[in-house]
Amino acid sequence: MNLILLGSNIWIASQKLGFYGLEVGNKMTVIRLENGELVLISPIKIDRSDCENLDALGKVKHLVVPNLLLHDLHVNEMQGFYPDATLWGVDGFSKKRPDLQIDALLNKPGNFDSSLEYIPFDGLKTALPIWQVLDIKETVFCHKPSKTLIIADVAFNFDEHDPTLTRIIARLLGCYKILKPSLVEKWLSDDKAKIASSVKEILKWDFDRVVPAHGSIIEVTGKEEFKAAFEWFLSRSL
Repeated sequence: MNLILLGSNIWIASQKLGFYGLEVGNKMTVIRLENGELVLISPIKIDRSDCENLDALGKVKHLVVPNLLLHDLHVNEMQGFYPDATLWGVDGFSKKRPDLQIDALLNKPGNFDSSLEYIPFDGLKTALPIWQVLDIKETVFCHKPSKTLIIADVAFNFDEHDPTLTRIIARLLGCYKILKPSLVEKWLSDDKAKIASSVKEILKWDFDRVVPAHGSIIEVTGKEEFKAAFEWFLSRSL
């Protein structure tokens, strides 16, 4: 695990992740709260040496699974290293993973402290194998001191750093070198008003950087690009 410092009290670590046979990558975001506790959003696979690196930053206190897609893959392993950490999930997570004990739900706007706030992103749907439609029930986060928006699967930003096949599919789905939900989400998400409402709430935050779990980080024009990503939904909710 290679921890990369993004700003004061915020780091990322990236790993490979396959989805539908595509390499889409995955990022874990690490936030150090004002009391020194660490929040791990989208836990990734780690080993004992990685724990040493995390422990040097603070006490791992919160493990966050931000939606119903693949960000729970390594929770069991992470809990093995940090059994006393609080496990946060979203509505429907207990049904998906009855083997895991959820300690707290991200089902309404809230915060971990004054530096890290979160909002549920309502209405966005995607497709699983055999064309099962899934409301992903995502929660998005804003780290206020670093002006960073943290998202998982509400939008992607694939580019030349990704494998060839991933780049080809991203071009076809409209999320290559541009921050956007894919055309799959656009087609399947029928409640445009819910999505637009979530976007409007997110845009009340002051952020420049956007950290997507899949794709490249946007450093300085994130708020403008995030709004543009959902303009299609916003225009249809009027």
